[in-house]
This record gives sequence, C-alpha cells and structure tokens, in this order.
Amino acid sequence: MHRAIAPLRADLAAMNAALKDLVASSAASPARPAPSPLLRRGQAAIVEISTRREPLPSGGEGEHCVVPECDAPVLAKQLCETHYRIMRRTVAAGGHFDPESQRPARARAAHKLCEETGCTEAHYAKGLCRRHYMAVRSRIRAAEKQGQPTHDDAFEEDLHSSQDEPEMQDEETPTPFTLRGNGGGDRGLEVPLFQEASSRVMSPKEALPTAEMVSRVVTQYRGGLDRVAEVLGRNKRTLMELLDRLDLMPFVTRLRKEERQRIESAPLRDRLDDLLFREKLLEDLGCLKEIDDRARFEVKMRCANHAKDSDTLEDVLHRLGGELNLDEGGMKRLVWRYDLRRYLRGLKLKQSGPPARTRV
Repeated sequence: MHRAIAPLRADLAAMNAALKDLVASSAASPARPAPSPLLRRGQAAIVEISTRREPLPSGGEGEHCVVPECDAPVLAKQLCETHYRIMRRTVAAGGHFDPESQRPARARAAHKLCEETGCTEAHYAKGLCRRHYMAVRSRIRAAEKQGQPTHDDAFEEDLHSSQDEPEMQDEETPTPFTLRGNGGGDRGLEVPLFQEASSRVMSPKEALPTAEMVSRVVTQYRGGLDRVAEVLGRNKRTLMELLDRLDLMPFVTRLRKEERQRIESAPLRDRLDDLLFREKLLEDLGCLKEIDDRARFEVKMRCANHAKDSDTLEDVLHRLGGELNLDEGGMKRLVWRYDLRRYLRGLKLKQSGPPARTRV
C-alpha cells in the first residue's frame, strides 16, 4: 500500500513546493505567472481522485425491483422489501420464486376505516369493518341457499375464497319458532317482525342486519347475548347498540325473563341438564347461582334418601343416575360438581372395590 501511494505523495510534495513558489512570486510581482507543468500534473491528479466513484452495489439508490411494474426501491437481490420477504418465505418452504408471477408492491392506505356511512370502526375486508362484512356475508349465503341473485359478484367471489374465516350458522327455521324444552314439551314463541326482510341482497354500502335476522338468532340461542354476539361477529357493546337501533330490546328482555322463569320452574332433571351442559347460558341469564344452590340441595337430599336403603356408595350413585335419567357422562359431571363421593362417605357409606389384602 505504501508503495502504491508513493508516487502520489511525491506529486503532492512537489505541488506544495510549487504552490509556495507561486505565492512568493505573486507577492513580489502583481503579474500572475503561468502554472508550471508540475503544478498542472498535481491539479489533474486531485481532480481525478475527487471525481472517482465506486460502482453502486445491488440495492443502491435509483434501482427498482425486478418484479414487472413494481417501482419500489431495491432492498436486496434486486428485490424490494415486500418481494424479498416473499422470496425468503417461498425458498424456506422449498418452493420456487418467480418474479414474473408476482404482483407489484403497492402502498397500503394507513388508518383505513369502514366505508359504511356513520361507521368509524377499522377496515376488515372489502371496504367494510368486521360487523358490516359479516352482515353482508350472511345475506349473500342466505340468498344463495334460497337460489336468489346476490347482485354483488366481487363480494361473492371474495366470500367463496375466504375459507379460513368462521362460518355463520344458517337459519332455516321459519317464524314463529318452536322451542323444545328440556322437560319434553314443545313451547311456541312468537317472534315479532319489526322490520320486513328485503328479498334482495343489499350492497355493502347499505348492508345492516335486519330485525328479523337478529330476533331469529336471539331466539335460537335462548336469549344468551354472548353467543348471539359471537354469531353476529360483534362484541357486547355493539350488539346492544344494534338491538337498540332495531327496537329489539323489549323483545330480548321479555325472552330472557321467560327463559329464566322456565328454567326455575323446570323439574330437577331439566335444571341439571342446563347446569351440566349449558352453564354459560345460565350465567348470561343471571340465574346461575340460584339454580345451582337449589339443585345442590335437592341432589344431596335424594342421596341421603337413597343412602338409607343402600350399603355402598356406588349403589347410591347408580340409583340416583337412574332416577335422574343421566348417562355415564352426565353422572361424572354431577359427582364432580357437587363432590358427592365425599358427601356420601360422610354418611358412613363404604366404597365398593376389591377386598383388602390381609397379612398372614
């Protein structure tokens, strides 16, 4: 390296000496002498060094991605950041990355909102928020099931392509509904239609769930608003706003009250069915603790009555299961919920099992 820059050092030293001579001569005489050949040589070397540039590496400023019509700047390997990440994922998965088949990278709009008038929720899909998108999707599926046109080919195509989203349960039961109680009887419940359902499918701009559809879902899930909100793709707050907007609050309140009264007046077998398999519904209706305490007392009273005529713990549980018409799974849940084995051992009942081994 020292050997390579030795000529440059010599030229710089000669140029420095020439500059000193030039300054001294200019101070002595106003006339400016012509530069010496040595000085011109030094000036040319300085100009050559200052104008020398290294070639731009791959990904330098001014280069664009090799994907057709992609104007994004290159990050690495002649690809922009978006296509470079796609290439890395494709190669890591064992696939082949073809730049010609890629779409150009576009800048996404920041803080995009729902296009529905008056809606300030964040964008989810097809220009709509999640709840408006779910409402339109349910309408399109209902129209397809009935063989009606959807009038929105683009939205329908996107609907069929989105297989990873949870599907809404289709409703086929016409109003008025007939709910089958746990006691074995049928009870009819008239569902008020505050708003006539339109025969056509509304566009995403004007799509909102109708009062008929919401009342059908509320009736199907027996007034459980948590499950209704999950099916409609909403949270509890937006569901309450929707019910108030559709004037369904009186109907929902009446339905929940009737459901609580039905459960409270049902036989023990039916109340246990709700407690053991639909506990969240009772909690949503606000009657879980009352129903649970009452059922616990009645179950233990029946165990105490059976214990008078039984010798072992298993005999009592077998007779209790037959009386309540519970299968094996239901009995396991009942024993675990009320800790019946400990309760029966407190009644001095033995647990049947293999005979104890005695030492000789």
